Amino acid sequence: MAPLCGHADVDSSLDGYKGYNPLAFVGPELPHILAAADLCVSRAGANFLFELLALQKPNLLIPLPKNASRGDQILNAQSFKRQNFSMVLYEEEINEALLKKQITLLYQNREDYIKAMRESNLGDAAGEIIRVIERTAVRKR
Repeated sequence: MAPLCGHADVDSSLDGYKGYNPLAFVGPELPHILAAADLCVSRAGANFLFELLALQKPNLLIPLPKNASRGDQILNAQSFKRQNFSMVLYEEEINEALLKKQITLLYQNREDYIKAMRESNLGDAAGEIIRVIERTAVRKR
């Protein structure tokens, strides 16, 4: 497991503990880490959510709470949950047992999430733009 946790939250005493290797920052190796991942636990920033969607990675989202953000991550997480792309766990609900339970449930149901993401047209933005252009061009003739 290679969690990205930022410089302030790296706890080097956990290095190697049961495969846990916290990283403060990941650069060019990020695509390789994501390719190897069976699932992701993440905040709910829009950019990364669409990376997860494009890669069809089952995910558990823990959005930043409203007191730490504008509330956009909560809305993003709710939207992805509604579309069956993600599971959501709110920070104020988290405890060790619940987090383990949610990750296990996500893993057990990962194929359902992958199927929902695969069937969505949201992961194919370029293709959707081309389809809109083609439909518009045909109507204008």
